[in-house]
Amino acid sequence: MDYNIEDEKLGQAFDLRLMRRLITFLKPYKLMFLIAAMLVFALTAIEIAMPYITKMAIDRYMTLPFAVATLPAEEPIGPPVILFPLSLPTQDGSKENTYLVDLRSLPNATRIRWEEHGYIGIERYLFIAVDDAAVIAVVARHAELFIPLQGGYAIREENLALLPHNDRVLLRERSLRGISLLVIVFVIALVMRFVFNAVQVYILQLTGQRVMYDMRHQIFSHILRLPVRFFDRTPVGRVVTRTTNDVAAINEMYTMVLVTLFRDFFLIIGVFIIMLRIDWQLALIILGFTPFLFLAARKFRNHAREAFRNVRRTLAKLNSFLQESISGMEIIHLFVQEIKSNSRFSNVNAEKYQAEIKQMLSVAVFNPIMGLIGSIAIAAIIWYGGFDLLRGGLSFGVLVAFIAYIRLFFQPIMNLSQSYNVLQGAMASSERIFLLLDEEAEDRGKGQVIPDFKGEIEFRDVWFAYN
Repeated sequence: MDYNIEDEKLGQAFDLRLMRRLITFLKPYKLMFLIAAMLVFALTAIEIAMPYITKMAIDRYMTLPFAVATLPAEEPIGPPVILFPLSLPTQDGSKENTYLVDLRSLPNATRIRWEEHGYIGIERYLFIAVDDAAVIAVVARHAELFIPLQGGYAIREENLALLPHNDRVLLRERSLRGISLLVIVFVIALVMRFVFNAVQVYILQLTGQRVMYDMRHQIFSHILRLPVRFFDRTPVGRVVTRTTNDVAAINEMYTMVLVTLFRDFFLIIGVFIIMLRIDWQLALIILGFTPFLFLAARKFRNHAREAFRNVRRTLAKLNSFLQESISGMEIIHLFVQEIKSNSRFSNVNAEKYQAEIKQMLSVAVFNPIMGLIGSIAIAAIIWYGGFDLLRGGLSFGVLVAFIAYIRLFFQPIMNLSQSYNVLQGAMASSERIFLLLDEEAEDRGKGQVIPDFKGEIEFRDVWFAYN
């Protein structure tokens, strides 16, 4: 017997006609779906913001933000650049164009240009405003380590390490307060992410279950009105599958793919925009790895599609064999076909096993390949960014943020490839469901009600005789 089920074949990965019909089941719950989508966008924004908070903590408060800049006379200087004139001599002996610059105030284009021309020194300084008696006392006790400026003092990073612990804590009190504030913001973001994610998952699952309820009810109501000839030519197991497995596949699309597709898309765009704003050169390095990601994803999609098809086909074959064998067990025993049936089952079971192994291998190879590409991208960022960091052209916070953004940038690409199979299966299931719903039903009427039925049997004019 041929157990290949024709309607187990997969259709297109996306069919606009089918999607329009599927959306009709979602319309009664469009408000819930909209809320879930808004929560997903909020989660995306939080995911993008968290590495940037880490960058701010490192660059603004953990590292020293001031450096000595020796500028030519023709270099324009103005807001928003924060700088203080220094009395340190330059190589040619002049003192007029030497400044202590707050690197945080430099626009990216200005900082890159100054770094390329070698205007900014490698040493970092801490600027201390003279607005506290305790700070003034520390400066007075270690006057030889400080550089007097207009409105405050500066101290080199290496000299800062020479101060006693309590004095260092006092001088960096503002930085400690800033870190504490960012930690609070980070914790709030974590709590919001947890709450939003929990609510979003609950709403999506609830919406999916309600859609499944409505869909199963409509399918069964339609089955009740189908003519008897439909059941003469359609296996019962296939009809049951439409109401159970195929509906579950569509629910998986609603809850796992439909919203997350938009999330992954906006996450990729948002992360790339943030990376471009932070450092466009590092962003272009990461962008150079995306063709390899999409190539690997495409290969995985093709192999996974075939593997997924084989798993579905062999599962249908196995179920059909079991249904036939168990329902006909009396006949198998009657004709002593146990050994032959067991041999046939071994072949079907082995085919199912091989299909599962191939599907498992496609996933087992794809994930490490994507991880390898991501690791190479991180290594490239550390190599290029590390050299730039040592030259003073990149902050440590930017390097840390980019390593975090690599994961956020690559993960959606992996998700899109895996979501493709879910979407493909859902489209195939929806096509089979709508083929069933498109079967012409017949009007069964309402029947005839017998109000005075007594349940008695009466024989009238009944006779019996032998000829």
